[in-house]
Amino acid sequence: MRIIDRHISLAQFAGDLLVFAHVVEGASFTAAASSLGLSKSQVTKQVRRLETNLGVTLLHRTTRQMTATQAGLSVLQHAKVLVQSASKAALAANTYAHNVSGRLSLSASNAFGQSVIGRLLPGFVERYPLVETELILTDRHVDLLHEEIDIAIRLTDNPPGNLVGRPFHTFSFVVAGSPGYLSKHPIHHPSDLAQVPCMAFHSLARREKATWQFRKDQESLDIHVKGPLVVNSSEVIRKMVLSDQGVGLLPDFLIDEELREKKLVPLCTEWDVQGPFGQTAWMLWLPQITMPLAMRAFIDYVLEQAHSIQR
Repeated sequence: MRIIDRHISLAQFAGDLLVFAHVVEGASFTAAASSLGLSKSQVTKQVRRLETNLGVTLLHRTTRQMTATQAGLSVLQHAKVLVQSASKAALAANTYAHNVSGRLSLSASNAFGQSVIGRLLPGFVERYPLVETELILTDRHVDLLHEEIDIAIRLTDNPPGNLVGRPFHTFSFVVAGSPGYLSKHPIHHPSDLAQVPCMAFHSLARREKATWQFRKDQESLDIHVKGPLVVNSSEVIRKMVLSDQGVGLLPDFLIDEELREKKLVPLCTEWDVQGPFGQTAWMLWLPQITMPLAMRAFIDYVLEQAHSIQR
């Protein structure tokens, strides 16, 4: 049988079997197309491809009727099993979703929580309506044990060794300014930043010497910047930069919309710039023998949706 050909996609073959089963059940390509939400030409194409891959004729077609051949009847028995398995899988997933319940406590930084996790939560809540989700937004590192946090979402390149975790997103930092500000204070090279107001991020909002580190090929530059504000909030820096108050170093997830709409302009784009905190988003939790279903559901959901984070 040609189905053992390694070039034939198993997923494609399974899909063709499902279509074939619907064609026989409805005794019509048109009925099968309607029930599957496909065009009649697509249904016909898949049945013909199945016949080609199997090397047998599955259907007798006349102007008045359509019947399965002996080979078709044999294949149909296996196709029905596949249909039943698919239905059971859907039922199992639906049952699982409706059985996942309980409290789920999450923590994330203000900027990442609002910009990223906030976009993921509606889909999670819709899928798992019985889970009572709590999201704590804070820019400090929470104590998972004493504060009863199930999953902490942290931006770090070095997660703590006493926690278990999964990375799910990486991002970059962008030096940016508003078009209005840059029209009066053009920036052509990282060294120009030492001469303009730069909004600095510090986890404790302390006015210490801020250094922005740039890398390009084998060249590196450490630029000492200064400005009117030091703050432990990327969101505040974003607002200051949008208000033409100077230049900021910001994570791309926070300003991707402003960059697309050209409300902010990226600077020194040929250089890689290091930010004030790690560039990998992690889900972190305490080691445990048995993980609650709500936690497992959230972790799996975030990993499933990770591709959608970049807008």
